[in-house]
Amino acid sequence: MKNIFAFLILLSGLVMLSTLGCTKNKTMEEVIPDLCDTIDVAYNDEIKTLINLNCSYSGCHDGNLAGIGNFTNYEGLLSRLENGSIKSHAIDLPKEDPDHMPPYYTPAGNPTDLTTEEADMLLCWILSGYPED
Repeated sequence: MKNIFAFLILLSGLVMLSTLGCTKNKTMEEVIPDLCDTIDVAYNDEIKTLINLNCSYSGCHDGNLAGIGNFTNYEGLLSRLENGSIKSHAIDLPKEDPDHMPPYYTPAGNPTDLTTEEADMLLCWILSGYPED
């Protein structure tokens, strides 16, 4: 009886270890929301205006401050799109996080954030491979 009990415990442990090992190595695929099926977004058509109004204004991602990026053109966005930082900062981080973008101020000092529609449009654009045209 003790041998059967010990065998069952050992077997249970091995099953748990193999299950954990398998799930830990899986990569999470991005789930594309259904709304992206109805939104056709391109940089030159919609995103450029959104970025200019919320990101590339004077004193922010306008290319004048070293290290924070130049978002005044498509090429300036590419490295941050490819490494996921735009999605991370503008979509994934909670609005209360100090690293969330756009920040809780504008040049005039007024609170700002992307509307739900703007955030959805940005997310769908990113998930569709951020087409330029």
